[in-house]
Amino acid sequence: MSVFQVFNVMTLTVCLYFRVYLAGLVGLLLILTAEARVGNSSESSFCTETKECLLYDLVCKNDDYEVRHYDSVKWVSTDEEAYLMDKAIVTSFMRLFKYITGSNEAGVNIDMTVPVIVKIEETKRMSQSSVYTLSFVLPSAHQMTPPQPTDDKIRPNRPLHPMPYALVEI
Repeated sequence: MSVFQVFNVMTLTVCLYFRVYLAGLVGLLLILTAEARVGNSSESSFCTETKECLLYDLVCKNDDYEVRHYDSVKWVSTDEEAYLMDKAIVTSFMRLFKYITGSNEAGVNIDMTVPVIVKIEETKRMSQSSVYTLSFVLPSAHQMTPPQPTDDKIRPNRPLHPMPYALVEI
């Protein structure tokens, strides 16, 4: 193999590695910029209680319903096991409320957002307790780096199972 052929192989290898690196960098930037779809509540007619809410793209709409597309966002969640849903929700809500009102390692207040989601584990019998997961969507200011909780029952950075589309009655 001549020096020229070795040089060509090395040049092609460097170009290939650079392209893979560049593609990975572009992909990472797209992920970082696409995740934070939490924004000003004035952009949504259904979101009036808080400064920010989960934003969506309207896919289609008629007189009875609209189809919405939601991007992935980060949430803060906590689980509570209980026999009664009301007890689990109150306990979970107070735990997350403490987190957003400064009981976090940074000591910062975090604005409340909507929606608040409750996930209910299926129960096999009435006599068994269930695990209830309460989740708040993190506001845009904390989407990239949420404050770490001081309570080990709170999990920030937890993306929920994707809910890319929703059918909403009008």
